[in-house]
Amino acid sequence: MCRLLETIRYSRDGYDNLFYHTQRMNTSRQQLYGADNVLDLEQMLEKKPLVPDGIVKCRVVLSQTIEKVEYIPYFPRPVRSLQIIYDDTIEYRFKYENREQLQKLFLQRKSSDDIIIVKQGQVTDTSFSNIAFLYKGKWITPAAPLLFGTRRAQLIDEAILEEEEMTVLFIRKCEKARLINSMFRFYESPEIGISQIMGL
Repeated sequence: MCRLLETIRYSRDGYDNLFYHTQRMNTSRQQLYGADNVLDLEQMLEKKPLVPDGIVKCRVVLSQTIEKVEYIPYFPRPVRSLQIIYDDTIEYRFKYENREQLQKLFLQRKSSDDIIIVKQGQVTDTSFSNIAFLYKGKWITPAAPLLFGTRRAQLIDEAILEEEEMTVLFIRKCEKARLINSMFRFYESPEIGISQIMGL
């Protein structure tokens, strides 16, 4: 069975959003492997490495137990444009280490920087993040993402995001989009104009 992955932002402020990462990790372990014991990332990652200025990606690879923890310098990939891609069979309910299905779709992006995946008529995610759209002064995120991300969960709990079922027609009514990912905070994410979303 494919291993799971948690990608955690680490900086001089410490580890970010550990409550949501721990919650998702243990839920996934229980559902996939039947693991009933609870792992606590806050305790397991307490030995913090020295970090230079900037942000480091803490990459936790796991199955029933944590198998590997590594720290990788983080260099965000600029995303200024998105291509709509349709795939009714894609599955990424759990954050798997293996991203082969997503990578195949990413290769269909044409001249855009990334993709928006539409599954069975519903807007879901990009190839590496959840997404939100500004509509009538509110940030709306798809109610049926491929992956229920940790940053997404935090922003919904903080009432910054609202969930709605979303079609491509809905995107046309919006003002702009933002990507949602564990490695950047919501208002650090660059805004993408609706005119930069291809295939609408």
